[in-house]
This record gives sequence, C-alpha cells and structure tokens, in this order.
Amino acid sequence: MEYTKEDWKKQGNKVIAFGRGIIAVCPSPANGNGVLEFEANAHLIAASPRLYEALGTIKRTAQSSGDNVDYLKNALRVIARISKEAIADMDG
Repeated sequence: MEYTKEDWKKQGNKVIAFGRGIIAVCPSPANGNGVLEFEANAHLIAASPRLYEALGTIKRTAQSSGDNVDYLKNALRVIARISKEAIADMDG
C-alpha cells in the first residue's frame, strides 16, 4: 500500500505530515460532542501509519511461527508487545 510515509501528527482537527502538508481535515460532527470527537478522529487518523506497520509486523510474526511450540510462545510475546505499544500510541 502506498501512503505518505512521514510522521503524521494531529494539529487540532487536521492531520499533517511534516514537510508534506495536510493529510486530512476532520470536520466537526453534528452532535453534542463536536470538538472532542473531531480531535479524537484526527488523533486516530494520525496514528494510522504506525498501526498499519504494527499490524504488518504482527502478520509476519504469526505467519513465520510454524509448528515449533517455543517459537509460537515467543511469537505470541512479540505480538502482545507490539499490540500493547500500538494501543498505547493510540491512547496518546
């Protein structure tokens, strides 16, 4: 998949890639949460490249685990660590 590889950051309701400009603008939802939701949406979009890379690593780890029980146990530890880091990144 091709996408802008630079680091994406949230700035208010915008997602920018430094040196490349605006990636996305999140409009304010038409409900009572307004500002809080569009900033949260921008945060999720900004984390997308890191999550995509984390999922790719998880997929490769799971596919290469084979039938070796010790390798499978280690693969699960790696997958758990990557998942924990990705979720922490999302939580900001």
